Amino acid sequence: MRNYERDMKSADYLYMVCREYPLLVISTESGIGKYHFNSIGFKQNQMLIEFNLIIDNHYIDS
Repeated sequence: MRNYERDMKSADYLYMVCREYPLLVISTESGIGKYHFNSIGFKQNQMLIEFNLIIDNHYIDS
């Protein structure tokens, strides 16, 4: 039960952070991309954070 409570508090915290700052820029094998936060969920006791790729032809990597 303790792990469940800890995981839920972590999910709540991450949800608040992702809602406050929903954009994420990361470098992947395919290049640099902009992502927008979509949701947080759990599957097979693992937390999943879902982001959607933003197609932005005007974005310039700094």
